[in-house]
Amino acid sequence: MVTLDRRKLAAPVAAQAVAFAVVLVIGIFTGHTTKTPAPGPTHSASPGARPSSPAAGSSSPAAAPGQGAKLTVTVAEDTAGGLTVAGSQVRVLRDGTSVVIASGALNPARQFATNLPAGEYEVCVNPVGWISAVPGTHLIHGFICSPATVGSGPQSVTFHVVPKTTQAAA
Repeated sequence: MVTLDRRKLAAPVAAQAVAFAVVLVIGIFTGHTTKTPAPGPTHSASPGARPSSPAAGSSSPAAAPGQGAKLTVTVAEDTAGGLTVAGSQVRVLRDGTSVVIASGALNPARQFATNLPAGEYEVCVNPVGWISAVPGTHLIHGFICSPATVGSGPQSVTFHVVPKTTQAAA
């Protein structure tokens, strides 16, 4: 019969557990995760929001092949005497659903960016006190929305808005 001395066995088991925890932490900090993107067609334009290529020197790199791409939302505003859309809420919905895939707020440059798997989306902004200046957009729960298709390269969607008071005075 073999007897084990638990005191001699505890040190190697503890060392192995610590080594495993270190490997997990290193994996988290170096971003070693896997994601399976949804298949989808290449990008397309919508009448209300105009897709465009990123400017030369832009820091919007394309995602790895099969991983979708970076979507940048920009809101162009007419001058409104101090009123700005910066900080307005942005939501990206899976097309045909109310499932929020990404959300956030416009930065001071009136932009929001996120990486998305390839697919069809509704890109929505909620600039309080502003309305869309371009036909082809529609409202979903108070948000100005436009369809967008994300493919394998960077995609931009630009909304053009005017203050509600400008529209009422016209």
